[in-house]
Amino acid sequence: MTLTCRNCGQEVHVPITPDQKARVESRFKTGEYIQDILPEISDELREMFISRTCPTCWRLIFPEEED
Repeated sequence: MTLTCRNCGQEVHVPITPDQKARVESRFKTGEYIQDILPEISDELREMFISRTCPTCWRLIFPEEED
């Protein structure tokens, strides 16, 4: 599945099965969490499904705090 970042327009391809795609598309009706549908996908890529923010933009918006 290819998703487009709403911030920079970058297209990110996330490999998912047809079953997972159907579950992702119906998650608002079913209440299923994205991490339960796509447990093998990294947190950064799952964020694309939640907020349509690519990993690069996420790091720019929310930089890691230094100790």
